[in-house]
Amino acid sequence: MATLIRQLDQAHFVEREDAADNLYSLLFRRPSGEEIRVMWALAPMDVDLTGATGAVDVSGNPVRLAGSMKIGDSPVFVTGPVDRLPSAEAPMLKLIPFEVGQTITLGERRIEVLPAEHTVPAVGFAVLGAPVAKRGAFIFTGDTGPNPGLWTRLHGMRIAALVIETAFSDEERQLARVSRHLCPSVLGQELARLEHPTNVYVTHIKPGEVDAVMSEIAALNSPHRVRALTQGQVIAID
Repeated sequence: MATLIRQLDQAHFVEREDAADNLYSLLFRRPSGEEIRVMWALAPMDVDLTGATGAVDVSGNPVRLAGSMKIGDSPVFVTGPVDRLPSAEAPMLKLIPFEVGQTITLGERRIEVLPAEHTVPAVGFAVLGAPVAKRGAFIFTGDTGPNPGLWTRLHGMRIAALVIETAFSDEERQLARVSRHLCPSVLGQELARLEHPTNVYVTHIKPGEVDAVMSEIAALNSPHRVRALTQGQVIAID
């Protein structure tokens, strides 16, 4: 209560702002003209607070501002102008459906949605277009088992890098089959569909099985440059 009194002292209520579902933002204005908001949410959400100059929690402790803040059910007091709050008309994130074969344009890049074969709906992606086209496409398979449709689409395509899953070792090949994932021996069969050697990054290996899976992959003597994708690794596609 002390923080509430201190933060809103002499401030007058302006409005309850239009915001996303479950997000509450009460706007007040101090005699100096400075804006202050009391904000909370029924479910934790990240809120863009670009423009805000400060924030404190209900105990009066400063809250670090870094462009966005996770707002929960405990009110925070946010001072300064906020460029915009998420709302149904202007959300921070919008989900847009897409289909296999569709191409999405982002600047100079084109991202094609590729087929995947999995127990639940899944897709892969091909990053195409300049400047990527100078070295070839960047391919991400997503979760998938043996995937004839993928290799049909990649036929004749110049590929700079392929990120492909191999979830299980050959010892668990039956589990890989029923769950529609790959194991090293099947990965070898899939990679044989590629026309030219390329950089291959293996992902989605089950915890504790990286060494075993990568040893089995190394034994394939693949013509491709195969390595495990590691946490925090950056692959330049420019």
